[in-house]
Amino acid sequence: QVPRGWLLVAVLVSGAQVLIQVRLVVWQVRGQPVRYGIFQVLQTALNLGLSLLLIVGVGMGWEGRLIGILSAVLLFAALGLVTLRRASELEWSFDTAYAKDALRFGVPLIPHVLGGLLIATSDRLMVAKLMSVQDAGIYAAGMQIGLVISVLADAVVKALGPWMFAN
Repeated sequence: QVPRGWLLVAVLVSGAQVLIQVRLVVWQVRGQPVRYGIFQVLQTALNLGLSLLLIVGVGMGWEGRLIGILSAVLLFAALGLVTLRRASELEWSFDTAYAKDALRFGVPLIPHVLGGLLIATSDRLMVAKLMSVQDAGIYAAGMQIGLVISVLADAVVKALGPWMFAN
């Protein structure tokens, strides 16, 4: 029941999220947990704040949530690109050998990722089928609250990971 246009937005958000993850991983590898944490917390705060403003303040409903996600992810993907470029950590070139290696590594992971996606979303699909789309939305909102805790825990693990491996 999701309009086709929003599905295309989901693809855009997914691509932008990859850029954000590249920025975060570079900071993690370089042992810069403060930058990592600030970037991730600010993105989450903007996502949550804008979503709440649009849903509660403007009364947009589920569209407000999606616009909040889209805005935060696109802004931070652009910020990630700018910071990578300024730090000379991004080079615009294409290497066929690297592309082949990436495909050799990545393509076999597609079934794994699709299976993970199915596992992650099957509960919401079941709630929507057995109850209603509105109930699935409420359930997903509860999952988002749990995700906030998960994001904070993940940030701590990733910030301490390089230090732990070094020691």
